Amino acid sequence: TKSWRNQTCSWIQFGFSKVDAQFYVSLFLYSISRESLRVCGTVTGEHGVGLGKKKLLIEEFGDSGINAMKSIKKALDPLNILNPGKVI
Repeated sequence: TKSWRNQTCSWIQFGFSKVDAQFYVSLFLYSISRESLRVCGTVTGEHGVGLGKKKLLIEEFGDSGINAMKSIKKALDPLNILNPGKVI
């Protein structure tokens, strides 16, 4: 196993491949985000949403919320040069 500062790479330690580990981590993070929405939390954070949570953002804010965000984005970035094609 590889180790970094006394921490071992868990997917090697438990026999998971890196691809399997990434899948399980993604599934876990999705589950946490869903639970957050269930208890009236949010999927956003101080660094934004990220492409992986795009569908959850739509679920959280609905079409009207997303349309409002798109309007603000268009007003602040009319040439669409800041993160084009990303979440909003």
